[in-house]
Amino acid sequence: MALVSQLQQRRVEEDYVAFDRRLRWIQVGLPVLLFVIVFVYETLEHLILSGSEALDLNFFAEVVFFGVLGPAVVALVLGWINGQVRERYRAEEHVRQLNAELEAKVRERTRRLKGTNEELAQKNEELRTLDRLKDEFVTLVSHELQSPLTSLNGGLEMLAEVSDELPAGQRDTIQIVRRESSRLTALVKNILNVSSLDAGRFRVRLGPVAVPPLLHRLVRDCQLQAPQHEFRLQTDGDVPFVLADEEYLVEILHNLLDNAVKYSPPDSLIQAKAWLVDPDTVAIAVSDEGIGIPPELQEQVFEKFYRVQERENKEVYGHGLGLYFARKLLEAQGGRIEVESESGIGSTFTCTLPVAREMAYAGENPVD
Repeated sequence: MALVSQLQQRRVEEDYVAFDRRLRWIQVGLPVLLFVIVFVYETLEHLILSGSEALDLNFFAEVVFFGVLGPAVVALVLGWINGQVRERYRAEEHVRQLNAELEAKVRERTRRLKGTNEELAQKNEELRTLDRLKDEFVTLVSHELQSPLTSLNGGLEMLAEVSDELPAGQRDTIQIVRRESSRLTALVKNILNVSSLDAGRFRVRLGPVAVPPLLHRLVRDCQLQAPQHEFRLQTDGDVPFVLADEEYLVEILHNLLDNAVKYSPPDSLIQAKAWLVDPDTVAIAVSDEGIGIPPELQEQVFEKFYRVQERENKEVYGHGLGLYFARKLLEAQGGRIEVESESGIGSTFTCTLPVAREMAYAGENPVD
């Protein structure tokens, strides 16, 4: 491409040089030719046609006016034209130089950009490889932890059955170990679910689910586990079956109720409500009177491993995965989750799910 441009530029220069040379010859030759023509014509007119034997004053006046002044004017006009042509050529040459410099800069920037893109692509591939290795490592470690945790939990259950025969201090130790083992088991399960979710291998089994009895059971269990809170349940009598995966819907709602307990003070009210939004949609909401979520953070609570900080830096146990799962799993079931909150007043998480039109198994949906 550059060679073609150079050849074209050389051809333009050669054409201009040839044109300038011809114009110079015309600028000099045309006035001389005009002078010769005028001088010959005037000589013939005065000596031969008029029969005069000597050249008079009129002859010299006409020769000076027509043979000298006229060609001089022509020479000046041709000189001006030649000057304009030169100026235009210099301007075009300047533009060509600017274009050449611009093309060189574009080529250089393109080369640098190509190199940068290749470097970014390489870094991106390295990051994808590291992310894949990280997921494989986490999955491997989690799988390896499942078996010993299962054995550990089984042994702790057996110890719990005979814990009444042990001293009080040992019973407390067993309860602490059971609680921490349960947390570790839940963490391993969540990590495995995250890996499956991110890899697109997580599937939900959709079917008709009765919301009021499910919600009633969950609220009753939470009330037994957190007697320091007041629970209130409200369900409309005409709430139909929803199309959902019951196992994961239980997990989603249990996580919302558990978060309400964690992030609200004792003796505060926690409300659970289910109602029919329209003929095709059922809504389930969990409200608390807790710390609330600032508006600028309300979208971040649905990200992986993000947790709202408690006032006074009070430690609240959690993995930061519950709401991430809730959004992904509800979207896979044709639903969604939203939050309305105000700092210091409380939060309301609302889930919506489609109404089950047929009381039959609805198949599997992958979670993307």
